Amino acid sequence: CLADVVEEPLRWLWPGRLCLGKFNLLDGDPGDGKSLFTIDLAARVTTGRPLPGFVTAAEPAPVVFLAAEDGIADTIKPRFSAAGGDPALVHVITGTRRGEQEGFPSLTKDTAALTALVRRVGARLVVVDPVMSYLGGVDTHRDAEVRQGLGPLVAMAGETGACVLAVRHLSKAEAKAALYRGGGSIAFIGVARGALMLARHPEDRSRRVVAVSKSNLAAEAASWVFSVVTDAKGRPFVSWEPHPSELT
Repeated sequence: CLADVVEEPLRWLWPGRLCLGKFNLLDGDPGDGKSLFTIDLAARVTTGRPLPGFVTAAEPAPVVFLAAEDGIADTIKPRFSAAGGDPALVHVITGTRRGEQEGFPSLTKDTAALTALVRRVGARLVVVDPVMSYLGGVDTHRDAEVRQGLGPLVAMAGETGACVLAVRHLSKAEAKAALYRGGGSIAFIGVARGALMLARHPEDRSRRVVAVSKSNLAAEAASWVFSVVTDAKGRPFVSWEPHPSELT
């Protein structure tokens, strides 16, 4: 009975954009900086640094990555170091083991193991990059299959309180509204409680815009712009602009 339910406030990783305990999406074209954004996000979570638009942040917390496309030693670690994160608080899942059998992680088969890890380390953020790589056996263009495939991940977010951020590439249908540009079924954006789109700035392709494309839990928040710069070792990292953008 609803009368017996105790109300709970929403908790945010990035207020108005990424909610804790929920399934969230990040959409964007390949090569536009989605992985750099997630690494910057993780670096801030592990060091307790605020996200754009805010001056305070929560205490440092662990992050779990499922990263199918980037090498750990030559890409993720160098970029994370350049972003100023604490590598001791990051855990990257590389595979599964059942007895002597090793395999690739699956969101449909291995969510219990992922949940156990998130609970054990106390992760506040779980990045799945890209989500399609971890949905083997799921027809990602069929609404019912996508909802069933994402169900365990959604449940894990709710049970652990972690913010789950799934990364998705855009489709080639450029004429569609932003809400429908992500690859696969509309169920992905339907299941997500919040979604961000990362794209090149329309007036300067060297800059990137992070905009809210869907927000079920708050008013639509302002967009922010960043550039990709390199440190003395040539490692790329995100440099945020000081003020929000009017772009949507």
